[in-house]
This record gives sequence, structure tokens and C-alpha cells, in this order.
Amino acid sequence: MISFWAVYYLHLPFRGNSFDLVFNAGVIEHFINHLAPLKEMIRVTKTGRYVVTFVINRALDDNR
Repeated sequence: MISFWAVYYLHLPFRGNSFDLVFNAGVIEHFINHLAPLKEMIRVTKTGRYVVTFVINRALDDNR
């Protein structure tokens, strides 16, 4: 089963070691402290499973 949630990044409302996959896209680059949301995503991800993060490559942005 796949579910999508939009939640506050520093206090995810889930128990630790809960998910096989935690995914986000275009989010991490907007935070000054990139490590804080990553640590929280790792906390709720099962040991040995996956955290997937996509970051926009600003070098390819034609609008700059």
C-alpha cells in the first residue's frame, strides 16, 4: 500500500522504524539546516530500508 502525507518536517507524526520508504522531492534545498529533516526521515525509516530525496539542480534552471 502506498500513502502520501504532507507533514511538519521536524516532528513527523510517526513512530520510529515505521516505513520501508520515505520520499521527498524539491524540499530539502529550501531549508537552511539540511540535516534536520534528513535525520527525522531516517528516524521513521526501517533499518536497512530507503530514504529517497530529489534536489533541483539550479545549474539547469533557464530562468536564472
